[in-house]
Amino acid sequence: MSKRRTGAPADLEEVYPDRFIVHNPAVGPSLRGEGDREGDRFVLTSWRREGFLARVRGKTFVVLTLADQITLLPPLPRVTTSGAPILYTPGQGQRVSYFAGVIGWQPAAEALDAPGAYHLVDGSVIRRRRGRGPGHYYHVRKGKLVTLDEDEALRYGYAITAHTQTQVVVAYQGHDGQYQIPDLLLPNAHRTLLGRLIVGKQGEDYAFGPEALGLIEVLLGTLGIELDLEG
Repeated sequence: MSKRRTGAPADLEEVYPDRFIVHNPAVGPSLRGEGDREGDRFVLTSWRREGFLARVRGKTFVVLTLADQITLLPPLPRVTTSGAPILYTPGQGQRVSYFAGVIGWQPAAEALDAPGAYHLVDGSVIRRRRGRGPGHYYHVRKGKLVTLDEDEALRYGYAITAHTQTQVVVAYQGHDGQYQIPDLLLPNAHRTLLGRLIVGKQGEDYAFGPEALGLIEVLLGTLGIELDLEG
């Protein structure tokens, strides 16, 4: 039997709804009559999608659908928002922002009783930076600032906002049937997977077809984000 391509995550990998990469030539016979194949690319055209996937898996091949890839995304960390706020004074010339979910990083307001300092809510995620220089990220945890990298900061940030408020992103449908959503600030794994579901950009927005709508809704849902449709 032919072997799977070195480094490939599966024998058959979905990279857009009903579009696959064939990482193992031995899968080839199972694709006949189910769609169109060109080289290592396969487009499923049969309406028997679930039956097709079950048959391929039944032959011990590993199939990685987009739904599977969403399931494998790293979960958000567990967070708490209990504890008293702390007063934090950054270095000279440094500015503090807090993560506000789908609207990204927002400037924090200085404390009225201590100019140049900030009251930080326990559980919040902040970014500190000088001018437009590189950011430093922290999770306010039990009165201390715990250092995070940028990706961790986004994951903690979405975990916190999911606890405190409903996050909604509006998907607009144009006359061509395509949907558009804003270019969101997402953790790396989520951004990479979203990149498989979009077809391009229209201005500053991401564009995708109706076939990807359900998957994008589930993907954003893993971050506590609801998708609101407007046509």
